[in-house]
Amino acid sequence: MKRTFFLLILTLSPQTFAGYFEIGSSYNYRENHVDEDNYTLSRSITASVSYYFWEQSAIELSYTDGTTDIRLDTVDVNVKYQMYGADLIISFAEKDAWFKPYVKFGAVYQDKSTRTEYEDTPAKTVKSSGTSPSVGAGFRLIIGGNFVIRAGVDAWASPNSNGTDTYDLVGRAGVSWIF
Repeated sequence: MKRTFFLLILTLSPQTFAGYFEIGSSYNYRENHVDEDNYTLSRSITASVSYYFWEQSAIELSYTDGTTDIRLDTVDVNVKYQMYGADLIISFAEKDAWFKPYVKFGAVYQDKSTRTEYEDTPAKTVKSSGTSPSVGAGFRLIIGGNFVIRAGVDAWASPNSNGTDTYDLVGRAGVSWIF
């Protein structure tokens, strides 16, 4: 009876998938000059870890740290932000495919600080933080089995200091490794 029960469980159990991890990073640097005294400089770095628990689904945790400096004749603006994200990723390709489009949705916690300084006036700092929904879409190119090139676009609601939300959009490209 025990053997029959054991064999029945083995044959009727759903297929299991061995999970794997993907660790990734991306860096963004952008410099725009109108002239020597008027420019924008933006940099950010993102790190992520994803756990693929099924062939086409993953949980991804990410962290982004960034800053933007804006200089316009009589004003200096410095924006600093940190973001912590948690997303469910759904891929539209088999595990062994080299091209894997995906969508993702989840939540992001943001902490922002904007420091504005006009000539001859004290600097003013405005802070905002909060959690909001996020969505994204993109693709992964698997090269050599473990190396991945990722590209995509993400969007999220962004809380402001006045209590309203705006919407942020970012294009990302980076690399990751599958373990």
